[in-house]
Amino acid sequence: MTLRVASCSAVLLLLALSVDAAYNVNMKLASSRVALTSDALEVAVVVTPKQPKLKQLTVETLVDTSGTAVLSGLTLKGDGSRFVTKLTGDNKLQAGMYKLKVSAVDEESKESAYEVLQLKVTTPVEVASAKANGKTLKLGDKLSGQNYNAAAEDTLKMEVKLQ
Repeated sequence: MTLRVASCSAVLLLLALSVDAAYNVNMKLASSRVALTSDALEVAVVVTPKQPKLKQLTVETLVDTSGTAVLSGLTLKGDGSRFVTKLTGDNKLQAGMYKLKVSAVDEESKESAYEVLQLKVTTPVEVASAKANGKTLKLGDKLSGQNYNAAAEDTLKMEVKLQ
């Protein structure tokens, strides 16, 4: 009787393993920083090793730093190696930090994998003017090895313009 129960448990365990088999792929963002632009925001995910049969990935959820879901069910189309989507209109992200749960499913074997990736949407800026200890810096000037001491009233002042 004990042997029969053990063999049934082993069969159930094997069935559970075959249904939940993991898809052996790694996913990462092509760039974890994406600059905010006036038009579409492009998000790209790279899959390794290349999976020629894989034609799409799914962003199951995209949440902001407060944990609020911003987008879900977004499809990224690709060639088995690089998968891209463009976010426009209501789907366009604001500057900030986000987490994406990206999944891949092999349609034939039904194996799946997912990764939680971090994305930073940045605002490009241009330095309009800069002064270090009263000296105006010109475009191309570099500061290196400068120590600033508040007691000595050292200052670094910079004005930036959003692009």
